Amino acid sequence: MIPPKTATISGNAPGCNTRTQVEDACLLLPVELVSFNAKEHGGEVLLTWQTASEKNNRYFEVEHSTDGSFFKPAGQVTGKGTTSTPNTYSFQHNEAAGGVNYYRLKQVDTDGQYAYSPIVQVEITRVVDLEIYPNPTTGYIKLKGELSEGMARLTDITGRLISENPLPDRYWIDLTRQPKGTYLLEIQMGSESILKKVVKE
Repeated sequence: MIPPKTATISGNAPGCNTRTQVEDACLLLPVELVSFNAKEHGGEVLLTWQTASEKNNRYFEVEHSTDGSFFKPAGQVTGKGTTSTPNTYSFQHNEAAGGVNYYRLKQVDTDGQYAYSPIVQVEITRVVDLEIYPNPTTGYIKLKGELSEGMARLTDITGRLISENPLPDRYWIDLTRQPKGTYLLEIQMGSESILKKVVKE
């Protein structure tokens, strides 16, 4: 625990920039975390970390974010319980988004108590192979390709929003009630944006 004195904290990694964050996430981990790294590996992300010792360590939950603020669970890796010997762990995230990806570890004790590691980040450069068909269309268009969580926004050429469809839940875009003409379909997935022209006949 940091002594109850005035302290200046600056220049730390994200998640370790206030007194509370440092106490909760950086100094009080029930494991002694030596390293935590993220590396791009064939369009996916390979996470590796090492501990010097562990106490009542039930598991690590790997959490993922595309904005560095909102994190979601990506998977779990079982801990070693209690040990004083070094251990190395790895986890491969197969659903990384194009652009910058953020990761942190949620270390969970056998009694349910938990603490977070500092955040690491890695950038994925990916060209999404996305097809829309039929184009031109008389009604519906279908999206085909590597779609991850995001949004498909359809606008007319003036920029007026016609519809928003969550991805990857919706693969069909409905233009049946729209007049003939040219439309723009923007696919936003994380920090990656794709713009396609759609013609309604």
